[in-house]
Amino acid sequence: MISLSNRAELFKRAGPLLFTALLNQAFALPKLVLMFVGPSSQGKTTLLRVGQSLINSGKNIETFAGTTKGIELKLREHSDAPAFMDELRQADAPFDLIKLVFDIENGANRKVSSGAQKVVQRGAIRVTLVAANESTVAEMTSGARGIKVNEGLAARLLEVHIQAPHGTFHVLPDNMTAKQFAEHMKLATSRVYGAVWDSWVHSVAKNASYIRNGLDKNLALFEKELLEGLPVNNPVTARLVQGMAAWCCAGMLAKKFNLLDIDRKTLVASVRLVLEEHLKRNVHGSHSVAEQVVATVRACIDQNASKFPPLAQFHSPDHSRIYGYRVGQGEDAEYLFLPSVFEQLVGQKFGTEAAARALLAAGFLKCTKVAGYQHQKRVPSMNGESERKRFYAVLGRIRFT
Repeated sequence: MISLSNRAELFKRAGPLLFTALLNQAFALPKLVLMFVGPSSQGKTTLLRVGQSLINSGKNIETFAGTTKGIELKLREHSDAPAFMDELRQADAPFDLIKLVFDIENGANRKVSSGAQKVVQRGAIRVTLVAANESTVAEMTSGARGIKVNEGLAARLLEVHIQAPHGTFHVLPDNMTAKQFAEHMKLATSRVYGAVWDSWVHSVAKNASYIRNGLDKNLALFEKELLEGLPVNNPVTARLVQGMAAWCCAGMLAKKFNLLDIDRKTLVASVRLVLEEHLKRNVHGSHSVAEQVVATVRACIDQNASKFPPLAQFHSPDHSRIYGYRVGQGEDAEYLFLPSVFEQLVGQKFGTEAAARALLAAGFLKCTKVAGYQHQKRVPSMNGESERKRFYAVLGRIRFT
């Protein structure tokens, strides 16, 4: 997505993200976890090496191999600095990334039990996490039982998909293959490192009052520039953009302190490009968890069409273990989920109201005003009286969009 030919170019483009780590806690800047996603041997680890060389050697990149508690303790070693971790799939419980993302972004103090059976407040995880993995969070949690994916995850975690002609890179140095360049960067980042971060820490400490006075104003301006003309109409993505605006603030400060050679126009364009690609991947709800909701409901209907008999058979004694009823055919159909079934199949994973809200925003849910996210439907009567029942009414075009 971003043209990279050497480490200086990467610092220019990705430096703003890395520099925010020192600003988040001290100046209450919004936080955002970044995860590179792509197949093996595409340059994800190379990106992590170059970022890590801001602070220390990029020769070895920590992986997520270990327990959740062990990973948390490792992150705590990087207070007020970026942490780079590879291979999320190697974690004993990779789904716990969801919990860690919330802990990192919220800056919450975790309550733990001491040896004397007393509650102890542990400090917040003060870190900016940059991770890499071959699978998306959606792919890792798909089909997993007991894994709750809150829509707030989409406001705290940004997945950047590797899609350039040379994996991570659009442009390579002359007479170098992608593999040769990756080896070159491994060697370079293990020999030259640390000076940039040391200078950044000194500059921020020296100019703390100046930074504090202008940060709120600049944050709002960058947020406005990033959103201009883009179809962002939900609070989840809007919150994600706040984290990206914080990157811009850090980038401009790094320019002022002569750490980055980048102008404001290029800075905003680089971050906005990432946002635009993110929106292209999330066409229905404009955020990744909403897309997972739509995909889950679509698959549920496609794989279980026989469990939605016609509504005319509402009183049939032959039906068992059905999901609901159906009115109409094809794109004009309405799949009437029984509320208890919808809560079990979709609500337990995403939250019932959040899932319904995502379907409504995507244009696939029919609601009755007095029934909230549900739809009141007249059902066949056995005694001639008018009878109504509430369902979650999913429109049939969800199967064909």
